[in-house]
Amino acid sequence: LSMDELASGKVGPVVSIPVSFICAGNRRKEQNMTKKTIGFNWGAAAVANSVWTGVRLCDVLAYFGITKVSERHQYVHFEGPEGELPQGATGSYGTSIAMGWALDRERDVLLAFKQNGELLTPDHGAPLRTLLPGCIGGRMIKWLTKMSVSDKPSENHYHFFDNRVLPPHVDAELATAEGWWYKPEYIINHININSAMFEPRHNAFFPLGGSCAYPTMKVSGYAYVGGGLKIIRAEISLDGGKSWEIADLTRPEDEIAAARGTDKHWCWAWWETEIEASRLQNCTEICCRAVDSNQNLQPAHLTWNVMGMMNNCLFRIKVHPWTDSFGVPGVWFEHPTMPGNEKGGWMTEDAGKFDAEQATLALPGPRGMAPKRPVAAVWGQEAAVDAVASKAASSVTSPSVPANASAQAGRLVASKPEWLTDGISMEEVSKHNDEKSAWIVVKGHVYDCTPYLEDHPGGASSILLVAGQEATEDFEAVHSKKAWGQLEDYYIGPLRNRSVPSAPVVAPAPQDEGFLKKQAQPLPLIEKITVSQDTRIFRFGLPSPNARLGLPTGMHMLLKAKVGGATVMRPYSPMTDDTTRGHVDLLVKVYFAGVHPNFPDGGKMSQHLESMSIGDTIDVKGPLGEFNYLGSGSFTLNGKPGKCSKITLIAGGTGLTPCFQ
Repeated sequence: LSMDELASGKVGPVVSIPVSFICAGNRRKEQNMTKKTIGFNWGAAAVANSVWTGVRLCDVLAYFGITKVSERHQYVHFEGPEGELPQGATGSYGTSIAMGWALDRERDVLLAFKQNGELLTPDHGAPLRTLLPGCIGGRMIKWLTKMSVSDKPSENHYHFFDNRVLPPHVDAELATAEGWWYKPEYIINHININSAMFEPRHNAFFPLGGSCAYPTMKVSGYAYVGGGLKIIRAEISLDGGKSWEIADLTRPEDEIAAARGTDKHWCWAWWETEIEASRLQNCTEICCRAVDSNQNLQPAHLTWNVMGMMNNCLFRIKVHPWTDSFGVPGVWFEHPTMPGNEKGGWMTEDAGKFDAEQATLALPGPRGMAPKRPVAAVWGQEAAVDAVASKAASSVTSPSVPANASAQAGRLVASKPEWLTDGISMEEVSKHNDEKSAWIVVKGHVYDCTPYLEDHPGGASSILLVAGQEATEDFEAVHSKKAWGQLEDYYIGPLRNRSVPSAPVVAPAPQDEGFLKKQAQPLPLIEKITVSQDTRIFRFGLPSPNARLGLPTGMHMLLKAKVGGATVMRPYSPMTDDTTRGHVDLLVKVYFAGVHPNFPDGGKMSQHLESMSIGDTIDVKGPLGEFNYLGSGSFTLNGKPGKCSKITLIAGGTGLTPCFQ
């Protein structure tokens, strides 16, 4: 059977079905924080949804004369390419499903060759893959090379040693010694019910007073379930799971399922609500749960298993109080973990640490009015709930010095013996924040960059923008290996750490003070204007209609975003000047991937801006730059005043914006 024959419809009708893919290891890092599993650290985002196109497996089997289960035809086997993986007799990844499942048209099992209307790409399984709606991703074979029928289930190595949930007392050694891997009752196929929160984000903050206070805050997330069931309800709790409130639920798949004449649902659902800001004052935790059409719901507690799979306990976000530098009260939010090796989370060693550099504003409620709904459920086992809800109440540790701290200062700076042995406090670092003394912290080490201000290729302002602060992520985003080597010449001692949450430095600005600060602050995208096929005006809203950006003419603002898991920072000059109130406009040429042969990946930041939806935020800080035009020929350059009768400007592309100002 050729691909052309399969795609032509000769074997059976070509169909398209929306399906969510979920890795069985979604939310595994929470299990790894309890006890290490044999799997890597998935966060809560191992979920995706696409429209898949292919031919139903039941039609392919019928084409070859298999229309019912028989003694010989009890299982369908699937295998990927041989030599793909290090273990097993052939090195292939394989599995099998029961013949009754394969023949059931309502199960929508596909041999898929398109995703979202386009032929599969190699990383998604080109040219052909299996699609088992409602199942864990590990049961769907990419790069399908072999399919067969048998009277026995697959004996492929990964059919046994992957995608199983064993009892919590069974570790890897015991599973091998006692043969737990081969017990058929512990294999997993269908995904279980689960939910998690998008908003509020980890390390987000929300003011509860002052001019920037909002009446409500948005709380939103996703929910999914396998087996063709549908999510019928999503709920949140603000008291550790004692009482529950129903959220608004959206199932985009409903109309499609109705048009297909089926009760099967293969896609995730989204839920959203908003809560009154006043309810956050004494709140210590927000948690969520979902309910499906069979009345299954999520358990309150995590149950560990050796593969760290199918973790679906209540998703809990801790709520911590803070007060900004102006004395305005608020709260900040802490997710259980961050994905991969990212730091942060109330289940981790970094519990209770607020990162002011990465802080974003939790989104206000879109309507400004919380729904008036009665409590949906009340759980009376208060003692049990209280025990769960108190996990991250306190996590203060004694001062400590990084283990890899050097005993000698860098060759271009002077230090003190007590700094090198006992460390330097963050309070001391914060005092060195100007051109007279500019210290930064990178990966727990303190560096005195004052001697390098004049020689820095990016100008002194790039250093001064982070002087007196934690600068690891900023440094990583823009510097080469050579720069990392040079940094050690300016080392003066380790940072004396304390696991105490620090208050965000972001504060409501006085009435006519500019918005920009040295610390990153979020700005929401409020409008996107298409200028040409690759040029856009991105309009970002300032906190109030009368607010101004606070960017001197000739200087830049830094945009900061996570792109592909890495921090990206780029300087931009807006096309609006500092007399513009309420918003700031950026004229940006989008460097799309696949356009220029020398830059096949395109521009990271410009493509990120293009991908933003209205309401999405991006972090900004500034001002940045050495030249400040004051008007009438007056200017400052590196802080020194100057006067000129002519200015010659050369600009290309969207680099004309400083000239336009």
